[in-house]
Amino acid sequence: EGEAELGWLNGTIDVKSLAAAFSLDQLVSDFLSRFKQALADRHAEPAHLKVLAQSGDAVSVGNLVDSSTPVELSRTSVGVFQEARLTVNARVLTDPDILEAILRDLITQFSNAQIHCTVKRIDHFRPAPPIPTHRLTGEI
Repeated sequence: EGEAELGWLNGTIDVKSLAAAFSLDQLVSDFLSRFKQALADRHAEPAHLKVLAQSGDAVSVGNLVDSSTPVELSRTSVGVFQEARLTVNARVLTDPDILEAILRDLITQFSNAQIHCTVKRIDHFRPAPPIPTHRLTGEI
């Protein structure tokens, strides 16, 4: 039932630098920090926010589990890259349409003359409450 209270968002974005190469860790940290601030501005409490950046075999993963803790990198990478794919998974106590708007705003913020972001996919929804198919009753 708790999951049905949350807005869910899954997104995939391609990021390409037209100038200087970038660090996957910095990309993930910046993206998550901006997402965290956008949620705070809307009084939306994150239950789970995860961003994964991948370029070839290099991977960086960042997490946010609530509004009072800092963004944390759970996996770091070395090197700099010209392009990467960002995968975003968010479960937040807010309307899923707000999550989509936040993500699209962040993509616009990141896109400029030197960085090009392309949305590959965005799914946002609120799952229905579970309907158990079996219930235990009586003694076992």
